[in-house]
Amino acid sequence: MSYIDRTILKKRNEKLFGQMVKADSLKPTFTLAKLFAFLIALIVHGVALLFLVVAVYLLISALRAWTQGYSGYFFVLLIITIIFGILAFALRPRINPMPLHILSRTYLDVTQLGLSR
Repeated sequence: MSYIDRTILKKRNEKLFGQMVKADSLKPTFTLAKLFAFLIALIVHGVALLFLVVAVYLLISALRAWTQGYSGYFFVLLIITIIFGILAFALRPRINPMPLHILSRTYLDVTQLGLSR
């Protein structure tokens, strides 16, 4: 990196650090981006829940068709139920495990160390 690049980055980092120090509160706030992220997550998980409800309803309908002697409908409904069940399983919410290796403070950048104090 050239001298000019370093000075520009240094000024930018100092300005950002000054803004964070002067901030009244560093608490997370509810922004428009967070609202959109929440809505997208709600839609995705709502679709997964809808697929699960449809799979259960189709399973009940397939069992009802089997008990009433409509074995052809039973197998068709059972195949559709399996498809919806697989889709619901694929779209389920997941909780990722904690990472095994977390970086120590010795590997952090200077700006990250300054902000963590």
